[in-house]
Amino acid sequence: MRVAVGEFWALALLPMAFFFVERMSTVPRRSLAGLAAAFALVILSHLFTAVLLAAVLLVYAIWRAKPTQRVWATVHTISAMGLAFGVAGVYTLPAVVHSRFMHPLNFIPLSSNYSLLSQLFPYGTSLFPQASHGENLLGRAARVIGAAAIGVIAVKWYSSRKEDLRFLRLVLGVVSVLTLFLTVLAGHLPIRGDVSGALPLTPQLVEQRGQIFLCGFLTLEFALLSYWSLRNTRERGPADFLIVLALASYLMMTGWSQLVWKTCRFLWNVQFPWRLNVFLVPATAGLAALAFSQLRAALPRRRLLVGILALVVWGVVAGGTAKLGSVQRAFRAAMPVTYQPGGDEALPIYAQVGDPREAFLVKPPDDAKIHVVVVEGSGHAVVSSTRPRRIELQARCENDCRLQIGQFYYPAWRARLLPGAAEIPLSPASPGGLMEVSLPPGQHAVELELPRDWSERTGVWLSVLSLAAIVLLMIAGKRIRSQGVIAA
Repeated sequence: MRVAVGEFWALALLPMAFFFVERMSTVPRRSLAGLAAAFALVILSHLFTAVLLAAVLLVYAIWRAKPTQRVWATVHTISAMGLAFGVAGVYTLPAVVHSRFMHPLNFIPLSSNYSLLSQLFPYGTSLFPQASHGENLLGRAARVIGAAAIGVIAVKWYSSRKEDLRFLRLVLGVVSVLTLFLTVLAGHLPIRGDVSGALPLTPQLVEQRGQIFLCGFLTLEFALLSYWSLRNTRERGPADFLIVLALASYLMMTGWSQLVWKTCRFLWNVQFPWRLNVFLVPATAGLAALAFSQLRAALPRRRLLVGILALVVWGVVAGGTAKLGSVQRAFRAAMPVTYQPGGDEALPIYAQVGDPREAFLVKPPDDAKIHVVVVEGSGHAVVSSTRPRRIELQARCENDCRLQIGQFYYPAWRARLLPGAAEIPLSPASPGGLMEVSLPPGQHAVELELPRDWSERTGVWLSVLSLAAIVLLMIAGKRIRSQGVIAA
């Protein structure tokens, strides 16, 4: 129902971006081109994910590089991101230029559901969903799996007590156990874990937040079980990074991170802290892959036992979470879903109004057409033509009059009198935010246009040139690699 196609694509593309970072030291030119292409696809799929991913990729590149190559890895990754920005320039350049007209925080006055602090997972009685028996059962299963994960970590520590335990692994163990322990006992400890400053949610929204938490917690548990089942090896770089990413993503969704969110208010543009699930999920997939890859060296009986255990855990997670939410009921209704302009929930972001709630009070016409009315003075006006980015209207004013057009005002719109193309002021109406234009007495033909500005025109050429650069890098990288093979 949310049509979250872009988010799904971005989630699917993340591993490809990490893959090219991993290949940076072996095939630098081709990895730069590949990373640029992968990151550009993420940008075009879901901008929220791309913004968050930029910092994570940079940290991963530094993490995986040798100490003497970290500066080079940083420059290489930033260069790839810059090239990706160029590839997606047809979208990113206009988005950056027009960002000053967007107001994401306008969502907050509409509903407590859009308050970021209200969406942080509080460690109290409302942490787990409670609405149905199935959700209660899945919550109990999550607590049991969490307790088992604590036992796995304890056994792992005990079995490796004689080995050289690195400081990072010790910290990861403490954080893992504390996170699991406090979550498993949430609601049964004197620690309330409330988020100060959070707006009260309706019972339905509290339940929805609990469902999202449960999915995230089950995913984290699988990540921790996978990581702590790994045998000690000399090369733990990818696994260590993935578990740090998983724990950091999870903790940033909980009330324990409220100080960070309150301090860094620019992060509120992500709207919901649980968007960070976009990193928890691929981190878990990577850790599971590393864990299963080590089973090849294990005894057949152990491989079978671990395989059955993994299938049971996966079945509980997948089967239980599939029953959450209203997706099943929506499909069962078998009713056609049509787009309703009046249901544009993103309207407060771009509507130019003092109070974003006023924009929702504007009722769309029954015929779904654009109309114009005289709201001041006397006269008559009618819309004569509507095309993409252009509205034409005819007006006859007996005296100075003001017209209100049934289209929400946006600063990029321009109004001109025809045939001379003289520009006239265009302003937002109060309180709803529709477009208004004032005209002198007489007969007038008015054209309203949303012209393609320099950012849209330049963005196209930026994308073309950047794509050409990627192709050249791929060709150059392939030629150098072929020459190296011949020389060898």
